[in-house]
Amino acid sequence: MNSKEAILYALKKGYRITREGEVLNPKGIQIRGKGNGRGYRQFSIRYGPRSEGKHVTIQYHRFQGYMKYGDRIFEKNMCVRHMNHKLGVADDKSDNSWDGVQLGTHGDNQMDQPKEVRIARSKKATSMRKDLIKGDIERDMVNDRKDGMSIGKIADKYGKSKGTLSYFFEKRGLGGVRALIK
Repeated sequence: MNSKEAILYALKKGYRITREGEVLNPKGIQIRGKGNGRGYRQFSIRYGPRSEGKHVTIQYHRFQGYMKYGDRIFEKNMCVRHMNHKLGVADDKSDNSWDGVQLGTHGDNQMDQPKEVRIARSKKATSMRKDLIKGDIERDMVNDRKDGMSIGKIADKYGKSKGTLSYFFEKRGLGGVRALIK
């Protein structure tokens, strides 16, 4: 189930998000949700027969973004950005309120970061790409990918970023992050 299908399924089941950014279950009770390890709040709902135990996860900011902008959040190169203007801070991932999210491009999202952060990330990515061309590591990563390991797991295993590995694998015809997220 992709992000759009998950959000539409949640709405059909009666889940809602308040203007303040809190998710309510079909009975109108606020659910706690949880973090995903990168600072984003998310919640899961079950679908299909209970015995199958299938769940779909929805990020709060994308749920709010859908309520505010509709299908536009699913357009190519568009993303839901965190914009906490009350605190003067961009990318406050805890603020999922109506006013705390905006629609923009991935480029806009990157430019929301302070210049120093963008420069540091760029230097790190450049250095990681140079480090990738080290025979044995490259061969092992390619073999892991061919064996079906996700980019995220390969990134963890070799201490590389998913973006760097996506670039690396796309150049070798092994698919990027979008083809790999499992």
